[in-house]
Amino acid sequence: PIFRPPRRQSAMTALSSNVLADMFGGAAPQRPVFQITEIKRDASGKHRCYISDGVGKAPAVMNSSTNELFADETIKPFSVVRLNECIVTTVGKTAIKVVVMMAVELLEHRNECIGDPMQVADMLKAQAASTESAATPLKGHAPHNGNTTPESSTIQSRTQPLGFANATGPPKISQPTPAGAFAPTPIGALNPYTSKWTIKAKVTQMGELRQTTAKGVPVSVWEMVVADESGEIKMTAWRENADRFSRIATEGGTFLISRGQIRMANKRFSTTSNCYEITLTNDSHMAPCHDDVAIFTPAYRYEFTPIADLASKPANATVDVAGVVTATGPLVELTSKKGTQLVKRILTISDDSNAAIEMTLWGSTAQSFPDDVGSAVVTFKGVQVSDWNTKSLGMGRSSRMQIDPSDVPDAKRLRTWADGGGAAHATTLSVNTRNEGGGGGASAGDDLAELQEAAQGLSEGASVYATVRCFVSKVLTNKGGQSGEERPIWFASCTKCGKKAVGDDSTGFSCEACGWSGQAATYRYVVALLLEDASAASYGTAFQDQAQKILEKSADEMKAIKDSSKDAFDSAVQAVVWKRYSFRLKLKHETYQGQDRPKLSIVSVSPVNFVADGKRLLERIQRYELPDEVAPQPVAPASEAEEPMEEM
Repeated sequence: PIFRPPRRQSAMTALSSNVLADMFGGAAPQRPVFQITEIKRDASGKHRCYISDGVGKAPAVMNSSTNELFADETIKPFSVVRLNECIVTTVGKTAIKVVVMMAVELLEHRNECIGDPMQVADMLKAQAASTESAATPLKGHAPHNGNTTPESSTIQSRTQPLGFANATGPPKISQPTPAGAFAPTPIGALNPYTSKWTIKAKVTQMGELRQTTAKGVPVSVWEMVVADESGEIKMTAWRENADRFSRIATEGGTFLISRGQIRMANKRFSTTSNCYEITLTNDSHMAPCHDDVAIFTPAYRYEFTPIADLASKPANATVDVAGVVTATGPLVELTSKKGTQLVKRILTISDDSNAAIEMTLWGSTAQSFPDDVGSAVVTFKGVQVSDWNTKSLGMGRSSRMQIDPSDVPDAKRLRTWADGGGAAHATTLSVNTRNEGGGGGASAGDDLAELQEAAQGLSEGASVYATVRCFVSKVLTNKGGQSGEERPIWFASCTKCGKKAVGDDSTGFSCEACGWSGQAATYRYVVALLLEDASAASYGTAFQDQAQKILEKSADEMKAIKDSSKDAFDSAVQAVVWKRYSFRLKLKHETYQGQDRPKLSIVSVSPVNFVADGKRLLERIQRYELPDEVAPQPVAPASEAEEPMEEM
């Protein structure tokens, strides 16, 4: 029998007495009740504690979601809790057993420790010592004739990664082992001090094998995220290991993984909530797990943050969110400061915390997102909080998105909330949800007059942005005046660096910036336009990419047309007049020859999406607190209402 000290019954009726020793012996009690006796916090922000059943006490760790209960002091020393989900695992070189708390329910707070618990490990040692002394044979008797004792068999089995067969070359799965012979380490229990571990986890995200540069040398890198019931963690492999593990892993598959370097996670590149991440090395093992074990149902492991709580999140924080789409912006193309062509789309999502926020999609995700998604429920994994427009969210390379997922309970709850009209009353955390384009600075209204008004009073060098739907009323191909001098809409550029080149077709071209010279140059647009809407008109400049979308031909093609026929060139220019576009405009205050003048530039241009515009305007109308419609009172016809005139 297990040695247990005497206990005071009256003080321990609320706890699951003696259950810790049974758990360390392999038992799996249902929802045991413990008291938290000590709490410690490490440098990474994770908490560790001791739990007591009134008789014994043992160390315990927690996963990310449970850790928050300790961080905000919902659970504190002497609190009584119920563990709805927990397991016992072994950590460290000395194989210390700890309890991993995965789902905790607070029952009550106490002011003192219940009972006088002792270390469960000491209790088990005392039991083992008493058992060993009772089993020691008398002098002269032969010892047990078995090949190995259970203890030596256990030590031998740990010379290979747990769960793997002894083999050279690629790891293989061992034959099914008896119950209790192999217990995988929960991901929530991993830390840099965990020396021997094997996890059984599901691959929830898998990146592509890509090339990067490390200290000037090109190397391969590959990443994945794995998860089990206790948590999730990011894994990265470099060089030849990147190629090896990318061929083994399959998204959605369950694998046994052992050995690797556990370190603090770099939150700039990690979208998981785990404080740690793993680098797979030459000693790491990974093999498919063919056991019929359901890790969990959803495609991704979510830890959703209510949208209303995002107001207190710092910039660059990584969160999971779910929301109902209330507005879908158009697809916008823009150029980054490095000259890279980007594509983005801005959504507005809301949830049952009665808050809404902007979400920016990039690249292929923005392009594939349907315009007619309606009020779909969308879940996002690993998106980044931004201070743009006061507070907004953005997807990154490792972020994931699901539209109307059927296996996420929170999505079903939000669907019910939205169908009841809850989304119409959400308050947005993003100040300017109507501006879809790129660019920074302040934002103006939806027409040219508001943009011009916003530019008044700007200091030198300051700028203001606006998204305006307006017409191209004129393309300026001459400088005006009596001379009628032509205004070129392109310039010769260097084929190597893209900067302005000097010369002509007869003598050749050269670039003063990079030293290039050649017979032919590439032509790039710089087009002056007159933009006009119902409120005002304004001159602006469209450069290469934006002008090509408006004129629907490259500068080289337009020059070739003009060289062959001036009339054909004029016709091509007039073909774009009075066409309507959605422009992202930048109005900057400049001083030229001692005079203040605003300079209007076209940042991006796209066709007008009338469906998206209609939804956007409807959303803005719904924000006004309009009075309830009053039914008109019936009015009698004039012929009946007039009194008959008295006869004279």
